[in-house]
Amino acid sequence: MKPNLFKIVFLSSLGNALEFYDFTICAVFIPILSAIYFPHVDQSLAIFAGLFTFGAGFVGRPFGAYLFGYVGDKWGRKKALSLTIGLMAIPTFIIGVLPSYGEIGIAAPLVLVCCRFFQGLCTGGEYNGAAIFAIEHDGGKHAGLVSGIIVGSAIVGALLANITGSIVLKPGMPDWAWRIPFLIGGCIGFIAYIVRKNFQETSTFIKAQAKHQTQAIFSDRRMEFSLNVLYAFVTGVLFYIIFGFLNIYLSRFLKLPLAESTSYGTYGLISFMLSCVAFGALSDRIGIKRALTIPIILITSVSCVVFFLLQQVHSGLSIILGQILLGILCGSYLGPGHVFMLTLFPPHERYTGTSLSFSVGMCIAGATTPAVLTYLTDQTTNLYIPAYYMTFFALVIGTALYAFINFYDAKKHRNFYKRISI
Repeated sequence: MKPNLFKIVFLSSLGNALEFYDFTICAVFIPILSAIYFPHVDQSLAIFAGLFTFGAGFVGRPFGAYLFGYVGDKWGRKKALSLTIGLMAIPTFIIGVLPSYGEIGIAAPLVLVCCRFFQGLCTGGEYNGAAIFAIEHDGGKHAGLVSGIIVGSAIVGALLANITGSIVLKPGMPDWAWRIPFLIGGCIGFIAYIVRKNFQETSTFIKAQAKHQTQAIFSDRRMEFSLNVLYAFVTGVLFYIIFGFLNIYLSRFLKLPLAESTSYGTYGLISFMLSCVAFGALSDRIGIKRALTIPIILITSVSCVVFFLLQQVHSGLSIILGQILLGILCGSYLGPGHVFMLTLFPPHERYTGTSLSFSVGMCIAGATTPAVLTYLTDQTTNLYIPAYYMTFFALVIGTALYAFINFYDAKKHRNFYKRISI
């Protein structure tokens, strides 16, 4: 990887990590936010209120994907990415200073929900945009590796959120300590905005702009749009099981202290991050078809083993191993994902098409997965519900992906690296 490209990938990853730190820090503090901003309902309903507040971020993602996608395809990837990181800092900082329900009443949870919505708005334009920016600069030569690094950087952001959460949740910390991670994220966001303004635009966008091409993603690429929604749905299920639901699973259903379950989550996120890079790089060698087949096989065969290990609460080693295996399952699917997604849309509609379709799928799955799994596990008392959930959607949607790659527009996908470099 050339030094200039390394710098671009590094800065894209750094901004993406910060964006996901800001977006996902709320998930770490769902039990605390629920108690502070929904104090007049019982514990179970408060948790659900917190989860749906968290889900408001996913409602904002499709709107942000369309807004920043339009900016990215019309005025440049650089401008869109500068806006997403700068605007993200505002709602994150507001959450850090937001008074409790007891201080300002119903206004507190309403402002919290609005902040989550605007966080989602910014994230909708960030995740795919950062990958598009980096891979277009690369020209497709190391598309899988770059994809894995960008996805891994999102996990770095989640990991930092997890680590800061485990620190401020330790016994002896003041009650207001949960605000510190939000304030830090808001302040760093303003610095990141200044750094991104110095990005250089991609040659792919410049060439597409010179051709004066127009967007037509809904009329011309309904199949590609729908397929990316399906891909993103499984992405949302996997990502928000390991991050949004697992703390609830360990603390609520397995009775581990919240600080302890958060600490265990660190192992899963590290495994997730490293697996993204490894499986992304692997896709450069074996091709995207095989790279997307491997995780489907892994998920269907290992999911129940993962949740069996997590249930062994008497053994910290078993819980750690379960977290590591879950991280590998998630990384194997998400790592090469951007390679596949970027082949679906040509440069002049790539930012909008990829971001919008991905955000729709993530909105559906990410916003609902923690709440649905909490409800189903609570009602059935079956601790393997998350494993069945993962397996079902991996099989159904994995089959659709495999069929598409094999039978739909095969010639186009044999030349996917060439298409990225257009």
